[in-house]
Amino acid sequence: MRGLTSRIALLFTLLVIAGLLGSCSASPTSPSWSSISVADGTLYVGSQAGRVYALDAGNGAEVWQYPPAAERAGIGGLWGTPAVSGDTLYVGSDNSQIYALDVNTGSQRWAVSTGGGIIGDPVVAEGRLFFGSRDHKVYALDAQTGRKAWEFETGNWVWGRPVVADGKVYVGSFDRTLYCLDAGNGTRLWTFEVDGAIPGGPAIGNGKVFFGSLDGKVYAVDIASGTKAWEFEGQRWFWGSPAVVDGTVYVGSLDETLYALDAESGGVRWSFAAGGMIRAAVTIAEGQLYVGTEKGTIYALDPASGQQLWQAAPGKGILTAPAVADGTVYVNTFGDALYALDAASGAQRWTVTPSKR
Repeated sequence: MRGLTSRIALLFTLLVIAGLLGSCSASPTSPSWSSISVADGTLYVGSQAGRVYALDAGNGAEVWQYPPAAERAGIGGLWGTPAVSGDTLYVGSDNSQIYALDVNTGSQRWAVSTGGGIIGDPVVAEGRLFFGSRDHKVYALDAQTGRKAWEFETGNWVWGRPVVADGKVYVGSFDRTLYCLDAGNGTRLWTFEVDGAIPGGPAIGNGKVFFGSLDGKVYAVDIASGTKAWEFEGQRWFWGSPAVVDGTVYVGSLDETLYALDAESGGVRWSFAAGGMIRAAVTIAEGQLYVGTEKGTIYALDPASGQQLWQAAPGKGILTAPAVADGTVYVNTFGDALYALDAASGAQRWTVTPSKR
């Protein structure tokens, strides 16, 4: 009962946040927020029912699930994207625990408890596992053993995926602050404050850290000093993480627009009207850009010009970044339905809802 109450409370919080837009036109945020990781021909994804699934990338057939099917209870809602490193998969749950699983069998290697639900994606770097929690903290664990290396407390929830580079951790918080931490010991190196919560993870490139905020702006901050390089103002919130490729910052907004910004100046190179709110990050792979909307449409665009190559409406709303591998685009949608689309045309190859098998 306590786990169910926790999931209901979290969903209620997200519904409130989704409804805070002035026009009241925001649709509810789905509890199925886990994107898909692809490794060695296998898809890994979490479900709202509290299970991790490994699926064959070719046809969606189940390889394993955790907890095993014989165990009726799940491990709490899974919102973040699983991280795969070597033969280990890492995933956080809103039951306040982070799990390390064997990628081949799904068996548990270790689990570590925190003081709050884990909403965002974990990331593995420099032999450690980094992630944030609703207990306001950023954690660094030994990736092999789960032993805590350090923790750092912010002033509010940490939902976004940390970025680790050159011995530093960059992470945003709902306390309206971007933090730069020492990856070795968690010491704060610099901070940058904005006027809205930072729900998504940052991105780095061109000597800068890029991130969006619920103040309706995208920021570029000097990676060494933490001083502002530029800011860009949209019409509504920037929820998802930016992507930075070849000097261009790609970021979607709840104003239903995908923006391509110059990484040096913040100037608009092009914009694309998506016809639906964009909560997730974009994916750039195999020479194309892919972005989904909360109305359930996914677009393939030319990253240089923003020209539409194809669009598809595979199912319900899309809140997560598509995954791309070997000419196939994989999309998770409301209700845990997964779709595999041809990357060249958008034609559906297969669909499966693991939680309803």
